[in-house]
Amino acid sequence: MIEQLERSPALAAAQAAAAPAPRAADAAAAPAVAVPAPSLAAICLATVATWTSVALLQALAIQRDKLGQDGAARFIDVLAGFLPQGLAVAAVSCLLAAAFHYRADAMLRPRAMAACLAAMLALFLPLQAAAGVLFQLAWSGAAGTGFAALWQARDAFGWWVDACLAVFAYLAQAALAAWRRGQAAALAWQQAQDEGMALRLRLLQGQLKPHFLFNALNSISALVRTADRELAARALVQLSDLLRYAVHSSRHEWLSVADEMAFIDDYLDLQLLRYGERLSIDLAADAAPWAKLACPPLLFQPLVENAIHHGVERHHGHCTIRIRLALDGGTIRLAVANPNPAGEPDRQGHGIGLQATAERLAILYPGQARLLAEAGPSTFNATLAFPARPFHDN
Repeated sequence: MIEQLERSPALAAAQAAAAPAPRAADAAAAPAVAVPAPSLAAICLATVATWTSVALLQALAIQRDKLGQDGAARFIDVLAGFLPQGLAVAAVSCLLAAAFHYRADAMLRPRAMAACLAAMLALFLPLQAAAGVLFQLAWSGAAGTGFAALWQARDAFGWWVDACLAVFAYLAQAALAAWRRGQAAALAWQQAQDEGMALRLRLLQGQLKPHFLFNALNSISALVRTADRELAARALVQLSDLLRYAVHSSRHEWLSVADEMAFIDDYLDLQLLRYGERLSIDLAADAAPWAKLACPPLLFQPLVENAIHHGVERHHGHCTIRIRLALDGGTIRLAVANPNPAGEPDRQGHGIGLQATAERLAILYPGQARLLAEAGPSTFNATLAFPARPFHDN
């Protein structure tokens, strides 16, 4: 979770915005990964295979019974009595699949489902039975004769079995269509969520740029007022490097930790020009492959800027900003500390940078990142921790 302990009310609001919702809300809001829905051709192929298998199993069961009685029935003859019905059900199932595929919203309405099921029982069952009788006559070489006798030989149990198969075939296609529609809705919802999160990230990152630029221009303005043209010119060069990185970062969702630290170095060089001997930097980083680890652009700068604001701008004496970058197992940690002399008045900042950082962490690393900012008796500490992920330069 995102944790923040800060004196600024704006940063407290960032905690409320960035903290994850309760587990029940998370479970309700997080969509399941949508499974690609099968194509119509795949559904029809599976349908034909299923009903052919059903006919085969029925024939095998009857063949076993007949063998137990007299052993006279040939399996091919028994299969000929079931295969036409199975193929007829498969054909109707394919028609239903096409109807549900192209008109799912209309077909899944309760009235439409009831009407379609009634039509299947009233029209399809007689046609299926007639097709089976004709096929048996043709198979036996008696086509055109004996139809009435075979039709009358069908008992109530046979009609009931055919009705159950028809209802099952319809419900199977309806259930599959409902599942397909649910998958499509879940996929659309998930895409909308992803697009919304991406837009929010771009807005948060864009929010940091004018805020950072405003503070950088303030630094240069302070140098210009000192009438030191050489320092002002050097500051403008530093600003151009900072702006170049800011523009570059707008084209990428991820940069390396090494890129981000190089930007921090340039930013600190600008602040050193502004504050001179009043400011010193104590920066240490672990020996790690920072160029191969990913980092969201402009993630570290708000912490450093906050330290400058609270540690240097508030006080007239010397100030040391301590920065530590470490790779602890699979976690990247950035700790920034600045003096916080007791008894001196505090100028509340807007908290834009830390608030945006907290929200970005909540989106990019849900439940895996931490931003902790707390004021001690003499030191203000800000610690950022997030998972280490490989960086792929694109």
